[in-house]
Amino acid sequence: MDESDLNMDDICAWINRLSNWCDRSPIPAIPFAGFSGGGYYNPPAEHLELAYMIRGQVDDLQIGNRLENVPEKNLALHSVHFGNVSKRTQTGQRSICMFLDVTGIKEFACLKREPLFCCMPIKDGPRIISLFEKISTLCLLSGQHVTYTDPTPAYDPAQQSAPGRLRMKGGILELLAALIQEASPSTNNSQDIPTASIVGEAATFMARTYRLPHLCLSDVAKSASVHPDHLGRLFRKQMRQTPMQYLKRLRMNRATILLRQSDLSIGEIALEVGFIDPLHFSRVFRQQIGQCARDYRLQRNR
Repeated sequence: MDESDLNMDDICAWINRLSNWCDRSPIPAIPFAGFSGGGYYNPPAEHLELAYMIRGQVDDLQIGNRLENVPEKNLALHSVHFGNVSKRTQTGQRSICMFLDVTGIKEFACLKREPLFCCMPIKDGPRIISLFEKISTLCLLSGQHVTYTDPTPAYDPAQQSAPGRLRMKGGILELLAALIQEASPSTNNSQDIPTASIVGEAATFMARTYRLPHLCLSDVAKSASVHPDHLGRLFRKQMRQTPMQYLKRLRMNRATILLRQSDLSIGEIALEVGFIDPLHFSRVFRQQIGQCARDYRLQRNR
């Protein structure tokens, strides 16, 4: 997506951009993830914040020259490049949030020029809270500090093992996928939903769940609320491949990244991308990539 196509208030576009970037890139440092009192007192920093207002509201959020509000049971996505402050913190306010350090990342360079703020209502609050809590728990398990004002981030990817980084990436992608689903039009008539929405929902689901070895077409179709045959037709029309071919390529793409960037054994990588049998993984890898996994690793790591 070109930067010029992004409305700074379009939360669907920004969550999709964030999801696509997280899917293909290493997860950045997380300065903080967890519950807060609901107010905002953050000095300027190249961070993106996702915050869900569980109880109460903020009606005086100052971000640069913008004055915004975050109603109860709404999620806000905003930059911290210009700082963000709310002075009228109310008793009983409660929120849960996560910061991502986007320093030097070109996809978010535009945030240095203009503050970002967008907001949307959340229908399934308990689900969103549990996904935030999962990320917060992963931060705690990483052994880092969890105080926003502490210079040590709550999660520093440079200090984590490859499995730890993968778990954090999975947690963040799962949260973003749930937010994409929240932002999507709710209807039971799949004929009224644009093809791109259905295919995108299915593709996002596979990006979150490709590690499950028994993932099948009916599971993917259920995630997009369509019949498997209908999903197959839509997928072939838009993507020029079947959903299961897309899943296979997704798994192999992840496998090539792990072979280049991790010390996991080939058997461990097979499990990470959804294969119980390493021999089956090796056959599929050779078919898709054109060489065996071991040769691929040796060639790329010279």
